[in-house]
Amino acid sequence: MLEKANYTNERDLHNDEKLGFESSCSTFWFGDKYRDHRDNCFVDFMPESGKHSLHIHDDDIMLLSLAISVVIFEQHDVYDNYELSYDQWKAVLDAADLIVGFNSLDELIAYFTMVKESTNGKCDLQYYLNNCGTEFWDKKWLHEKEAKDLRRWTELALSPGEKMHIVGF
Repeated sequence: MLEKANYTNERDLHNDEKLGFESSCSTFWFGDKYRDHRDNCFVDFMPESGKHSLHIHDDDIMLLSLAISVVIFEQHDVYDNYELSYDQWKAVLDAADLIVGFNSLDELIAYFTMVKESTNGKCDLQYYLNNCGTEFWDKKWLHEKEAKDLRRWTELALSPGEKMHIVGF
């Protein structure tokens, strides 16, 4: 009798077999596979149906935190839970695309300044840029892949009218 192997192909950890979705990002984890491979500092994204789940580690949540912040008009808190409507979630995806679409760090800074001003200081994302803006910009190629994969996964996992649940740690 064959025994179950006690190793997993690294690439398989970042695919959602239920949906037939293959992520190009090692920052995305699906189902329960991630629990054995990282600590528990994950933010969980689950469509209302509960059939699918995407998990992103706190170290890798920067793009989504920024995009969520833009949509909810305040800083996204990785410890809090959120429930976004289908349209709000689509706005998060659009914000992520916009953020990775800037051609320079100066353009990104100008955009976040505009967001801060338009929310009367309630959504001040300069903190993120001051702490890790250069790191974010240096990994723009990765964040572009994340934005693309997130949109592709959403098309498969979230139905129109359904809510996206975001569960902090």
